Amino acid sequence: MRFLRSFSPPVLRALILFLLFGCDSAIDPDRLGEASLEIPRLVAPVNDVRMSVDEEIVFSWTPVEAAVGYEIEILDEQADPVTAGITGATGFVFRLGAAGAYTWRVRAIDRFERKGAWSRSRRLRVAAPVE
Repeated sequence: MRFLRSFSPPVLRALILFLLFGCDSAIDPDRLGEASLEIPRLVAPVNDVRMSVDEEIVFSWTPVEAAVGYEIEILDEQADPVTAGITGATGFVFRLGAAGAYTWRVRAIDRFERKGAWSRSRRLRVAAPVE
């Protein structure tokens, strides 16, 4: 038993799962992929920008080495998703249909479809068109 005390709890858990159920169960899927990808740096729109509801908004970010795609998420003031999408490009064009405050963020996806950590969120305000 002294031998088992030398392992940290996560290693001991993985060892027990491996012995009981085989290799697939010893891998924690929640921890795969996040550490291996850089976090995209958001480029545009800049933080706290004000835009008109009738404008198409171009969201863009820097490329990440080893990324084959990116997931973008745009949330409204209540943190409810307005849209989420996956693209192979470092940009996404979208028209927000209602005035209000929004946040957006992006994360990289590698060739094994593992998703990296989310970028920092940016805010933007969309106003009704001036008549």
